[in-house]
Amino acid sequence: MICPFWFDASLNYCPVFRVHYMAPGSAPTPHQRNLRDALGPDGLAVLVRAYGGLRIRVHTKPRLDTELARRLGPEIYAQLQRWYAGEEIGVPKLLGLAAAERAQRVLQLRADGQTAGAIARAEGISLRWVRTILAREQSGTD
Repeated sequence: MICPFWFDASLNYCPVFRVHYMAPGSAPTPHQRNLRDALGPDGLAVLVRAYGGLRIRVHTKPRLDTELARRLGPEIYAQLQRWYAGEEIGVPKLLGLAAAERAQRVLQLRADGQTAGAIARAEGISLRWVRTILAREQSGTD
């Protein structure tokens, strides 16, 4: 299964996964990168569909009889358990992922030399929003 949130497979880069709601143009946190690394893009897609926008508690010891294990499946649950045993983690929302994916496309188009106006037309967003995304990237703020 291909992750629906995959940005560019040639870059081996999944879109930005935020712990909480993802503001458009935000940069990924180390925690989000770890979620992607721990579960892979397909596993993260399953987690987001099941628990997007919620905080979940990962048991210290593996318990395959829990709702979390049943909803994620044994393989994804084992990976989550290996990385986050005993922790409470925030799962990103789907809404934020779509905005983050668009922000990453905007940043990639800009890196490819496109003008802000060309990016706005290509993405179907306003010039002001393109500039906001680019400004957030430059300042490093959410």
